[in-house]
Amino acid sequence: MGELVHELPGTKLTRFNRSLQHRLNPVCVPETLDHYLFDMPETITRSEAPSPEDIAIVAGDQDTFTRVAQKEKLLDWYTVHTSSPGIVNIAIAQRSNASYTDRLIRTMVTVWAIASALWLITLVTWASLTDVTLATFLLGALLPVLPVFLDVTEYVLNTWQAAHDRADLAATIARRLTTARESIQPQDLLVWQEHLFELRRTTPQVPNWLYKLNRPKNENAMNQAAQQLGQNGAT
Repeated sequence: MGELVHELPGTKLTRFNRSLQHRLNPVCVPETLDHYLFDMPETITRSEAPSPEDIAIVAGDQDTFTRVAQKEKLLDWYTVHTSSPGIVNIAIAQRSNASYTDRLIRTMVTVWAIASALWLITLVTWASLTDVTLATFLLGALLPVLPVFLDVTEYVLNTWQAAHDRADLAATIARRLTTARESIQPQDLLVWQEHLFELRRTTPQVPNWLYKLNRPKNENAMNQAAQQLGQNGAT
């Protein structure tokens, strides 16, 4: 799930993130998993998708794969309600995916914002304690790092937009689940899944340490929401 913005191609951070995504193919792996779990047809052939051999090399044999999945607590990640139709369970799972990543991305934005603010405060404090002149501060300290600061700011703003895009999709699915779940059609699931794929392609990667740190809280919130949506349909 550490996956996770409509990028502006002019920033170095964005270009690095894009090259990393193309090299590691992190987008197609969860997409392939979702299609397998949801029993969805492959409407588009993804040329960048990893081959079965690529997956086998990374995952190892069946015993190793199962052992790692159990250790990382990756089994039964989606909440399934036996009393609900399969199409409803898939919609809840898709919403869980979007909402989970929305929360994770918002946390990453907060970390970036705090780090940037602390860096700026440190810079200003250093300037005030060393009694440097305004001209020296601007020419020797602020201007050299200004492009980096603007680059980070642009990256954070685009990441924040990614969170909003995920929240919009989660809200759309939740509204259908609570007001007109009987009208949800297989085509709706395909549209939502395609939207999830596009969001995965444009969302910056989240550091593993941040994902693991927030995982218990985020998964608890996700499961609680999924349980509520399932119970609403059963009543």
